[in-house]
Amino acid sequence: MAHRLFRRYLSGIPLRWVLVITFVLQTVGAVALVGYLSYRSGQQTVENLANQCWRRQAILSLTS
Repeated sequence: MAHRLFRRYLSGIPLRWVLVITFVLQTVGAVALVGYLSYRSGQQTVENLANQCWRRQAILSLTS
């Protein structure tokens, strides 16, 4: 029964559209994933740099 429903709904969709849609979804997914990972990496880098600045400032204030 599920096979009949699947065949009935997808039989009218051209193969070209199926290929285009899957390619676009994969491309958008990959770009979104890389963007998210890049954003997180940038946040971690900025946080690390800020912590280093705070530590250096603390050391300089203790020595003076």
